[in-house]
Amino acid sequence: MTAANAQAVAPLVSFDPSIQQTLISPDATLIAVASQYIDSDYRIIIYRIDTGEPVADIGGRMDSFDTMAWSPDSAHLAVASGYLSGGGTELLNIRTYTIAHGLGNHYAGGNS
Repeated sequence: MTAANAQAVAPLVSFDPSIQQTLISPDATLIAVASQYIDSDYRIIIYRIDTGEPVADIGGRMDSFDTMAWSPDSAHLAVASGYLSGGGTELLNIRTYTIAHGLGNHYAGGNS
């Protein structure tokens, strides 16, 4: 984005207080929006920047959302989170997701 085109940028979605982080992909084609709601559930929606269309919807359980990061080629998203075990121990988790561009609301898969 430049000063010349900054005024032409329209908002993709209306964000609410549950949003934890937004992150634009390195190739500037996607934006990941992470939200946490109902204490232990999270959702990350990947939107196309040019159209605002969602291309992936990732959800799961965690007690704390820490951060997310794109791979340099914008094909993968890593998500760091934590949750408490039954014994009260905090377990940290990093999952990677392969983002399948142009497949509607799908992602190719996640790995721990």
